[in-house]
Amino acid sequence: MMVLASCHINSIAGEIDDYFAQYRQTGQSDYTVEKKILSEFNVEKLTEALLPYYSDTLSAVKAKAYYLTYKKGIDAPEAEREIVVNRLVKGFLIQIAV
Repeated sequence: MMVLASCHINSIAGEIDDYFAQYRQTGQSDYTVEKKILSEFNVEKLTEALLPYYSDTLSAVKAKAYYLTYKKGIDAPEAEREIVVNRLVKGFLIQIAV
């Protein structure tokens, strides 16, 4: 059962990579894929999977990663919302430091 769960998470993480590769090329959002990503990850796993994109060299990709984090936080339980707020604040502080 644990192997199956691990494969599922790797599959969804691969979907995030595929989504951002497509987004990087086209600049177009795929809201169906975004909705699936948001529904299949909890806050902790999502922010972990988005780590490489928070510091991407393309500002649009970076902004999309923070947007997905924000969207996940809106419906997150109170306990998980702290993770989202911390990630968003960290991103903001990095931006103003530059």
